[in-house]
Amino acid sequence: MKKSKSMNLVLGFIVAMIIPFFVASMANAYQITTTLDGLPVNATANFAIDDAADEITVTINNLIVNPTGVIQNLSGLGFALNIADSPVPILASSSAYYRNVASDGSYTQGGPADTGWELQSGVALPFGTGFLLNVLGTQPNPADRTLIGQPDGSDFYSNANGSIAANIPHNPFIFGPATFVIDFTGIYDLQSGTNITGVEWRFGTGPTSVVPEPATMLLLGFGLIGLAGFGRKKLFR
Repeated sequence: MKKSKSMNLVLGFIVAMIIPFFVASMANAYQITTTLDGLPVNATANFAIDDAADEITVTINNLIVNPTGVIQNLSGLGFALNIADSPVPILASSSAYYRNVASDGSYTQGGPADTGWELQSGVALPFGTGFLLNVLGTQPNPADRTLIGQPDGSDFYSNANGSIAANIPHNPFIFGPATFVIDFTGIYDLQSGTNITGVEWRFGTGPTSVVPEPATMLLLGFGLIGLAGFGRKKLFR
């Protein structure tokens, strides 16, 4: 009996340590899965907040495989922080691969290189004033360098219509993950409690915007609780 109680305490301690770690690490992870103009969109964004360096690293992925139209490409990401004032940070760096899609769905790739996206501050978002990582209007061709997803299993964009394949104003696209490092140094002192309060996705060259729910991966922590309980019952039998 003493051994069982000891094991119970150990398992309880492990769960208590693991759950906050997973919930905290996923708290600034977001996913959007919906349809736009009858086409599916699926993308993720993760915000890694480094309060010691006063930096936020944003990593975005387009999860759509073999997209049909440019509306399935990401063209912007808006977000807000739980801070009282409105600092104007610097986009210190960004990186992704360039990808040109030909008329037959084949592609050529370059990079990694700067995404060509810019950071805007004081932007009106559906949930308040915040920041916008944006590509539209930043290039000579204002609709290029949107974030495209994976090709098909044969390494072709076989579904691509004229808004992607050999579309000169829309090429080159960028291919992810696309990473953005935002520097708040000397502008605002990020605290350990700084987090994301809302995210807005922008797709296509319109753009069309969508506000998602937090990523379902947050449920991972609660799933671990159930697994730990199941394992404990099995062990003590």
